[in-house]
Amino acid sequence: MTLLLRWFTPLALFAASGLPLQAQNDGPAARTARDSVFSAAQVQRGASVFRRACSQCHTREQFRGDAGFVRNWEGRSFLDVFQQLSSTMPNDNPGMLPRRDYVDVMTYLLRESGYPEGSRDLPLTESSLKAVLIVPLAAASGSRPRPAANAIRRVSVL
Repeated sequence: MTLLLRWFTPLALFAASGLPLQAQNDGPAARTARDSVFSAAQVQRGASVFRRACSQCHTREQFRGDAGFVRNWEGRSFLDVFQQLSSTMPNDNPGMLPRRDYVDVMTYLLRESGYPEGSRDLPLTESSLKAVLIVPLAAASGSRPRPAANAIRRVSVL
């Protein structure tokens, strides 16, 4: 019984502390759409592609402000948006655009939603797109995005 108490007491105290069992992110902190992760040049290219390939079905007003687009994609990565766009748009020929065009359109939509431009293009790689999350514009400075629904945060005992 003493051995059980010696083992269980520290474990119970640790669990009650609310500290995470392990670090949530061993790598660098995730970047967000608020971190100026795309360039003005990308936005301009995206606007051109949008006019040519998207404006038959969509208006830029659909993407202004922290409205539907942001709410639909909040907490998701740029890669998630890219995969959706490239597999479903344009409606009459999904996937027809080059990868760069899809990424440029995405930056245009984000700029129309109010996200800031930076000085560098958003890289086209899957890992770069996956590393940036969409978060609301109005969130407090320094706040972290909501974790995915399946993220394990704390361990509780009893």
